[in-house]
Amino acid sequence: MACPYIILLACWATLFMGVRGRLGGQPQEEEEDIRRSVCAHFKERPGEHDNSKEMLVYDERGAVAVRCATAADACYSYWTYRRSADNDSEILWLSRGCWDGKYSHCNSSSCVASSPSISNSYFCCCTGSMCNEDVTPATESSPTPAEPPDSDDSENKDELEDYLLVLYVLLTIAFILLVICIAGTALRWRKTKPAPHPTPAEDPPSSPCIDMDSIKFMEIIGQGRFGTAYRAVVQSEEIAVKLFPQHYKSSYQNEKYIYSLPLMEHSNLLSYLGGGECVGPDGNIYYGLVLSYCPNGRLSSYLAENTLSWSTFCQIVLSATRGLAHLHSDIRKGDIIKPCISHRDFNTRNLLLTENLLCVVSDLGFAIHTQGAKYFINGEEQHAETSSLTDVGTLRYMAPEVLEGAVNLRDCEAALKQIDIYALGLVLWECAARCHDLYQGLQTPPYK
Repeated sequence: MACPYIILLACWATLFMGVRGRLGGQPQEEEEDIRRSVCAHFKERPGEHDNSKEMLVYDERGAVAVRCATAADACYSYWTYRRSADNDSEILWLSRGCWDGKYSHCNSSSCVASSPSISNSYFCCCTGSMCNEDVTPATESSPTPAEPPDSDDSENKDELEDYLLVLYVLLTIAFILLVICIAGTALRWRKTKPAPHPTPAEDPPSSPCIDMDSIKFMEIIGQGRFGTAYRAVVQSEEIAVKLFPQHYKSSYQNEKYIYSLPLMEHSNLLSYLGGGECVGPDGNIYYGLVLSYCPNGRLSSYLAENTLSWSTFCQIVLSATRGLAHLHSDIRKGDIIKPCISHRDFNTRNLLLTENLLCVVSDLGFAIHTQGAKYFINGEEQHAETSSLTDVGTLRYMAPEVLEGAVNLRDCEAALKQIDIYALGLVLWECAARCHDLYQGLQTPPYK
């Protein structure tokens, strides 16, 4: 919005400088008054060669004289000779007054005339007050103009050149400012332009490597709000299968949508291997997600049964943080976009441990793809200002603003990220409480 005002300011400055160039600086003129020459004055025709900056005055004898426009101006006389009644030669003044001081041949203090022109007229110029009152014919010829050039034309030309120079500089500055404003506006537009929300591929098949009908369920490894997790085997490979009853189809679709987003692969996230309808251990039809298997189970169970060394503590919390950071990251690789994802139920029950005791983030049933004040469920755009996004999660890990109902839904992306980070802090505290190296030989308190 500031760009038009900058351009208007530049144009106003242009006009101001133009007017100033036309009018000149009056305070400077007043200071130069005492240094401007006074010249004998005569005009054959009133108004001829008048300069508006010259001022008529009277000399000591009461004769009309003129004060020059600038201190650099010289005096000049232009005359001819005629025969008087007694046959003597007398001066006939044609013009006298101020002369442009830029001409070097006017540096003399006396007005010495050149040889006459074809019209038998003489011209001289000099420097100093009233130096053109007395004139002297020259003894040697020197080329001069037959008539004195119009000093007003030279002065006006100089003023015009100065004005055009100022105008050119200011217009150039205005053009540069305009280009900067346009470039800045375009850059802001590109930054704020909503990115096209990524559309995952159509329901991926079970997986080329996994046949849902060939899955052999071994044991239950977790029970959640919307489904049950099983350890299973397919082609002698251990996997995890999360089964959703058919009435929880929307939860299955949302979690599948999140796992199917581009660039979701990360060492601290469960690997998505496929999904679809399958027959459960009880013979009923379920919606199943096939995921990588973590043999050490939930972090909460591990903390309840084991204490941590300092190095293991750092390894666990660092890997958990990396997994959450990947969810929160907006990643772009050419036309492929991984949007920001908020977990919304981050806790030690939803963190699994690999064989090397690295954390893997799991259970994305409540996770949503967010973008400013909008979010997407199953790929469909929603508006956070008209919906409640804070009625999910585990009470123990809820941030104060969630408990108080003070979440800023106008920017749900930032708000939900902050809620996840608060939960991460509690996970860090739980792990630290079971780190025996922090107690210096004291008994480590039990996991709560």
